[in-house]
Amino acid sequence: MCKPSVIDSICSLYSITDSKGNTNPDLLISILHCMRKVRNACAHNERIFDIHRDNGRVNQPFIQFLKNPVSYNRHRAQRIIDLIVYLRYFLDDREYSLLLKNIELSFSKLKEQLNVNAFDKVRSETGIKNLNILTELFNIHKTIDYNRFEQL
Repeated sequence: MCKPSVIDSICSLYSITDSKGNTNPDLLISILHCMRKVRNACAHNERIFDIHRDNGRVNQPFIQFLKNPVSYNRHRAQRIIDLIVYLRYFLDDREYSLLLKNIELSFSKLKEQLNVNAFDKVRSETGIKNLNILTELFNIHKTIDYNRFEQL
């Protein structure tokens, strides 16, 4: 485990905060657990579209980044949508918009190849209720001052 000062510095750099603006180490740890699970699945050539972690969802990022987070806050399992939302903390606008465009393109191609019911099943297994969430996330702007880390 890292020193608390290092964790706080990372939280501060990426604006990982609670609703009061205080750094949120628990959220950082949860994000890292989610990333580790997806990374391990990828390393073992497993499918990740339906990966989940029961009772792992942390609502704060959904509340912070979405206009209407209620439909996402009702479910407790972490899914790929959680990772997509979490990555908003760590990627600058350009990188994040490229990620979202690639995800949209992948869903578009998949929609052409599958029947409607199969596509909806895959989409829902990712945790995405509606593909419009990608547009909503695309419109969230965030800057990360990487040079600030040395001062934290």
